[in-house]
Amino acid sequence: MEHNARDNFHLIWMIAIIVCAFLGAFSAIFASCSRVSDDGAAQAAVLPAATPTPYAAGTVTDTAASGEPAAGQDSAPADTAQPSETPEAEEATPEPTPTPIPEGVVLESTIDMGQSYVDRFVVLGDSTSYGLAAYNVLPNAQVWVTADASLPLYSQSYANINYYTAGGSMQQMSIDAAIAQRQPEFLLISLGIDSVASMTEEDFKQEYTDLITRIQAASPNTRIICQSIFPVINDQVTGALKNDRLNTADGWIIGVAAETGVKYLDSREALADDDGNLKEEYTNGDGIHLNEEAFRQVIQYIRTHGYLT
Repeated sequence: MEHNARDNFHLIWMIAIIVCAFLGAFSAIFASCSRVSDDGAAQAAVLPAATPTPYAAGTVTDTAASGEPAAGQDSAPADTAQPSETPEAEEATPEPTPTPIPEGVVLESTIDMGQSYVDRFVVLGDSTSYGLAAYNVLPNAQVWVTADASLPLYSQSYANINYYTAGGSMQQMSIDAAIAQRQPEFLLISLGIDSVASMTEEDFKQEYTDLITRIQAASPNTRIICQSIFPVINDQVTGALKNDRLNTADGWIIGVAAETGVKYLDSREALADDDGNLKEEYTNGDGIHLNEEAFRQVIQYIRTHGYLT
């Protein structure tokens, strides 16, 4: 009995030792796995983020935090800088190119056509043309002006002009009626200075065109010539009547002449100095209106710039 009791004790003791050994080994294996897991997580936390994929060719590539290009990429060339948020400056609008003057519109220099050529003219004008009659450069019958010698273009459709008959009597009638009755061979239109200060380009050209087309309808065989506005002396006139404005209006008149199929006569060439001002010896004293000698220069210019066709 005593012998069996000792054997049982030894068996229990051995089983206890084996269980303890197994538990110790299991604890060691578990602790090792835990350390590996913790170390892996820690390493994952400090690894750098993956390098982004470069943009497509021709665009700026991303760079690392150091400012160097990403691996395998060259530094961006100087002309591929990143786009600015500021919009590009608009290009300056080029100056408009002047419309070419069709060949044959401006009357060029010719032989002297003589006084008989001028005798076939009627001049439709304003105060700057009135002196042709006042100085007896042309007879009254060849100079059509209103009673007060003022004829702005905006009034051309209803204004009455002084019309002289072959017998010398005078009556007032509309431009349309005078054209229909006289049927002049040549009509020189000398208007514009009364209009440049108050009319826009559009209105100026519209009224001038309307005048020409009505004359053409009333007298189809009349040869129409649009004369340039006479120059002035800039120092003696206000801004609206200075030569730069008059030159601009002359451009409008040339355009109308081209559009309507009539001629343009640049008589200012006979009157202007090198600066474009009316020559001092050609003014009647106010810097705008011409004296007798100036009108004779204009007539000579008409004679030597003839309407040949």
